[in-house]
Amino acid sequence: MGFRNGSILAPILVASAVAAFASLPLEAAWAPMNPSFVETLQEEAFKAAETSALRGRTPSPVDLSHLAGRRFFGAETFERAAALPASYDLRALGCVTPVRDQAPYGSCWTFSALASLESSALRAGLKAPDYAEMHLGYFGYIDQSPSLPGFNDVTSEDVELQDLMDFGGNDFQAVALLARGTGAVDETDAPYGEPPRLDISLSRRLERVCNFYRDPDAFYPEADIENIKGALMAYGAVSVGVYAGDPLTGDWSRSPYFNAETSASFTPAGNPDGLEVGRANHAVTIVGWDDGYPRENFNPLNRPEKGGAWIVKNSWGTRWGDGGYFYLSYEDAVLDTGAAYVGGPADIGVRIYQHDPLGWISSYSPSGEGEETAWLANRFAAVETGKIEAISLYAGGVGNAAEIHVYTGGDGAPRSGTLVIDGQKALPDVPGYHRVTLDKPVYIPAGETFSVVVRLTTPGYPFPVAVEKAIVGYSDKAAAGRGESFVSANGITWTDLTDIEATANVCLKAFARSPSSPVVSTDIVASEDLAARADFDFAVLASAFDEEALLDLLGTPSGRLEISSADLISAVSWTLAGEGAEIGLDEEEFASPSGTIRKAALLAFNHRRGLYEPLEAPEPQAASVTVRDGGPYDGDGAIDGTLTDLRLLRLAARAELPSPDSGGGCALGFAPAALLLVVPAFLFRVKR
Repeated sequence: MGFRNGSILAPILVASAVAAFASLPLEAAWAPMNPSFVETLQEEAFKAAETSALRGRTPSPVDLSHLAGRRFFGAETFERAAALPASYDLRALGCVTPVRDQAPYGSCWTFSALASLESSALRAGLKAPDYAEMHLGYFGYIDQSPSLPGFNDVTSEDVELQDLMDFGGNDFQAVALLARGTGAVDETDAPYGEPPRLDISLSRRLERVCNFYRDPDAFYPEADIENIKGALMAYGAVSVGVYAGDPLTGDWSRSPYFNAETSASFTPAGNPDGLEVGRANHAVTIVGWDDGYPRENFNPLNRPEKGGAWIVKNSWGTRWGDGGYFYLSYEDAVLDTGAAYVGGPADIGVRIYQHDPLGWISSYSPSGEGEETAWLANRFAAVETGKIEAISLYAGGVGNAAEIHVYTGGDGAPRSGTLVIDGQKALPDVPGYHRVTLDKPVYIPAGETFSVVVRLTTPGYPFPVAVEKAIVGYSDKAAAGRGESFVSANGITWTDLTDIEATANVCLKAFARSPSSPVVSTDIVASEDLAARADFDFAVLASAFDEEALLDLLGTPSGRLEISSADLISAVSWTLAGEGAEIGLDEEEFASPSGTIRKAALLAFNHRRGLYEPLEAPEPQAASVTVRDGGPYDGDGAIDGTLTDLRLLRLAARAELPSPDSGGGCALGFAPAALLLVVPAFLFRVKR
């Protein structure tokens, strides 16, 4: 929690904005705004003349009440509850980072979001991730660049750092900032308490977010509890909102809803004691649960009907609560919309094409009839030559389904030009943000226009299109231009979104890698042989080996091939002048009673074929590689006369020969994906 200088907001404009959105006709097909958000804007208008107003976790305009009582994991039955353990604690699994201290700022929303992201990073195998809350909160309100604006219409000259970091925020803002590339960065690069630099390299990207809604009055309230439990087990810690304080004194430790002796919190529904609690005002992180947590541990003045509690990590240091933790009743009436953040390796050399730097702010249905299926599209112009590797979108339903199309060129219409990705299926199953890798990269030369078109179905949510648009006092700097975003009910007749709302853009991004950047970056950078670990799920590379040529090089035209190790031994620039480079190549082979041989091979990436293949006639001890413009190992282009994307790989393989009585064995046609499943992805990491 924190305090915000009320003079930043303009009361009349805020009230006007609320009235305008509240009076939209139903046929406009905009989703209703979150009632808590509308109430907050109205309160801000009245409090603007005051010196301060209590802030911390603030509501988002996105209303997720349609998710109440809906199960995210598995069929909608009552069977799953029996399969969940009675207790679960991510701390015991080593999947929770240490308790932080947000003082002296009201930046709890950045701590809860990044604590969730850190937890999923630990699950992925990273060691001691610590992401910078200051960087996320600061650029949430201060422009990072003209194309990456802050949410409110303020500058660093307008407000002091203390006031800025007390503005408050929510998970939808955190998701937007992370999805657009504003973080996550390491704490050491953006220390807490200091305005961050602009030139900080990312440490983690956002891959997926699962959004929740908690409603104790839902028809099936157990489903909301099971959703959070399922997310804790599937993804890691979950960011949520709670009520932290005392309506009379402001001191949570003295609140009738908190037991300071047991660090147990429960806020009942309906304010039965007559105190005006209000809404969630503080962001925290759920790290586990205990079905057997005693009911008697809660404050005698307000106790739930049953026991059971969430294990919650706070951001007030280890001296508060139970070593920085507290216990929150399952029946708490203020537990608010939450999110589980899942990251991926930081994008190196990847450009994000987007028109929605402020993320999901509203939702729209182009049919105007509440249909759950819609078409959405964004057009972009390539700033530099690259390959589109992924797209991202938001989906508000449960069991969502998408079809992805990509067009290059065209006359400005969404589906004009050359169709290069035709209806790739994707299942962004849970509500939230999803990054989807394309089945094949799309080459885009500098200056070329391209369209990303998606047919999206959001079951249970009749407003399929996530939209960014301006709301005074929240997303003031959202802006749009004609020819950027389009919506359609049928994929044939399209409407420019600015004809519906002048500041609106579709939330749909494209991620393009430049030719000079690494093909693969990964979470794991270590020398240990992770291929032997059965508990680790390695990513499958998009490229492939020429299996036939590799088997021939290893002297094994038939048999069973297994990759035992792979090392990227060169990832440097090569001149076009025909100069050669000597690359050491060690070769080892051995025989065993089972007929197994092992050899090392030197491979180069052939860009024209899109796969690794043995270099022509490599010598046993050394290979001379001459790179010429237009040769088979040429990259997508040259920069200042220098090739920047030649990769050489030393690969050790074991091939089991067919036994004499096997009838000569069978001819193998290895599928690239099947072969690469045994190759640790981190061994392909390119360092520049």
